Parts: sequence; C-alpha cells; structure tokens
Amino acid sequence: MNVIKSLYIIIFAFFSVTFCIAQDSLKFTKKMLTTELNVNLLQGQLNLNNAINQIKFRYKYTEQIALRIAFSFNTYKNEFSQHTSYGINPIDNINTKKRTTLSLNLGAERHLAGTKRLSPYFGAEIAFGLKRSSNIIENTTSKTTVDGAWQNIEYSASGYQSNLSMSYEEPGYTSIGLNFIAGFDFYLAKHIYCGYELMYSFRYQKNAPISTDYVPKDGSTSVTTYPDVKGSQFEMGPQLINGIRIGFVF
Repeated sequence: MNVIKSLYIIIFAFFSVTFCIAQDSLKFTKKMLTTELNVNLLQGQLNLNNAINQIKFRYKYTEQIALRIAFSFNTYKNEFSQHTSYGINPIDNINTKKRTTLSLNLGAERHLAGTKRLSPYFGAEIAFGLKRSSNIIENTTSKTTVDGAWQNIEYSASGYQSNLSMSYEEPGYTSIGLNFIAGFDFYLAKHIYCGYELMYSFRYQKNAPISTDYVPKDGSTSVTTYPDVKGSQFEMGPQLINGIRIGFVF
C-alpha cells in the first residue's frame, strides 16, 4: 500500500507542476497516431487497452475528428495426457482443449476545444467478436469430440449411488455491438497523455452450437447421446473502463 500511495503522490505532484507551467498546446494534431495502455494502480494491473486486452490505435483525420481501431487475436491449446501400460487396467488418456478468440472495434470520435492540455471527446464504435472452442477426450475405450466448448464431467458418490454431472466451459460465440463513447485526454507532455473513458453499450451475442460426438473403440453402437446446445443473449447498459489510460503519440 505504501508503494501505491507513493505513486499517487508522484502523479498528483506531476499534475500540479504541469498545470503551473504555461506552454503551447500539447494535444495531438492532424495526421498523428496514438496508442495506449490501461493502468489500475489500486489492483496493480497493466492491460493493453480494456477488459479484453485489445491493441488500440487512434488516427487524427482532421483537427476535430479522430478514427479509432482496436483489435485482438488470441489462440490457446492445452493437451493433458496420462499413460501407463502396467496392471490389468492400463491408462491411456488424452484431453486436448483449443480456443481461438478474435475481436475488432471500429469507430470515430469528435474532439472538443478543451484547453491546451485537455481534450474532451465523444464518439461511437462498432464492435465485432468471435470465439471458437473445441475439446477432444480420448481414452482406451472411446473418443469424444466436442465442437463449440470444453466439456467438464464430474463424478460424485454417495453410498452405493454414483452421480455424473456435465457442464461446458469456454463456449464459443459470434457477437456484434454498438458503443457510444465519452472521454478525455490530458496531455502530460508533448507525446504523453492520460485519460479516462466511459461508454454506453448495446451487444448481441449468438452462442456457437455445442455438438458432441461419442465413438466407442470396441466397434459397438454408441448408447450415449448428448443434446446439441445453443442460445443467444442481448445486453445494454453503461460501462466504465477500469483503470487510467496512459497514451503515446507518434
């Protein structure tokens, strides 16, 4: 906590000094490019841009209009295996999980007059999202292929009765949204600024269908059936991007 308090004191002192120094406008102008990070001092977090870690750029198209783009692309693969050939019940299990996510936000913002250092703005952006997940579970008796999510099976026993429960993790989806934005940039120096941003969002998400294919290895006909799972959701409301935006002008 002492470190966090010290950082706040340094930031406050820096703001106080910069307010007292008279300089020409430090704000980024036409044909300049910015990028930024999000810093949360209270939680000790540093993110690329927002909750989904997008890389963000803004381009000053005119003195008042800036174009903005934010994007991310992530892939993940985890393969867990167990193998032993000893005993009367040999083990040969492989559980492979894959996930790919893609997001893209496109928009524009209008900057108001403000002051030499302060640049308030408002704008809007369209947000696209895509996520795909898959899971392959293979053992000595069967192979289960799950498309659209990761399968999680838990066994529990009570006396002579055993129970099996199944759930899905990391479900895939396709989403589209519209964000109305308001925020400000405060320029600490010629090419460095900090700021805050809030938005009102509309978002529709269609969940990817989850299908499960179970194939026994002994050649028998499968008696295990899994229902296909699908759905959608819509949400709207205000959002406050957590943390202080620290930006750089190129």
